[in-house]
Amino acid sequence: MPLSRHFNQGRLLYFTQGADAISVYENDHMRWLAFDDVVQSAVRLKKPHQLTFPHQWALLMPLLSFTPSNIVELGLGAGNHILFSQWLTADINHKVIEANPNVIDIALRYFPISDVKENLVLNDAKQWLVNEKTLSDDWYIFDIYQKAKFHDTSYNELLKQFIDYLPYGSILSINFPEVTQKELMFWLAIAGQKKSHKLQCYTVPRYKNIVLHLIPTSPNNSLQQKSHLPNRLQHYWRRYQLQFGLVAS
Repeated sequence: MPLSRHFNQGRLLYFTQGADAISVYENDHMRWLAFDDVVQSAVRLKKPHQLTFPHQWALLMPLLSFTPSNIVELGLGAGNHILFSQWLTADINHKVIEANPNVIDIALRYFPISDVKENLVLNDAKQWLVNEKTLSDDWYIFDIYQKAKFHDTSYNELLKQFIDYLPYGSILSINFPEVTQKELMFWLAIAGQKKSHKLQCYTVPRYKNIVLHLIPTSPNNSLQQKSHLPNRLQHYWRRYQLQFGLVAS
């Protein structure tokens, strides 16, 4: 998501140099977080729970059919997804694993996530997976920002481990920000080996993201097969589903 002309008009609130230069901007309506001049997250100042980018609607599409008891998300950003899930219902225990302490500090300082501070876990995703030993949560969201992925063996190994270890009754949702056709076919082949799950795939209008879901054919008992989305959002998301959903399996 390159910085648009709209975002370029923002006021700089924070900037730090490093391997991934992190910056925070705002205008009269929004505040956003950028890594290397690429907007990663944006939060509306008056309605921070609202999702701002279409890939976020695609990534949270399982909420159209399910309400999980617990979510584990890999990658914090500005906390858009946890803000949305906690607005939707406080009954969802949403935990976020973030490897970069600067991202957590910046998110807590500049974005309205202090109420869910106890749900933020500072840890490398791979180490967290090792510590967990087995997975038992209802829904895992893989949304780790990283520039080069296909040739990054650590990223590929981590994602493949999550697919391999995914319990038969849990959901896994993956955001691929700039995936090539070759990369997509590679991951569809890996995910397609998971016979306990069916695949759902979404394109994202005006962006290069592809979102892939592994949906269990026999969901956990704690994974309620009903939606808490307001009727207005259900209608809008179903239109998105019909327009941008791809048949994967």
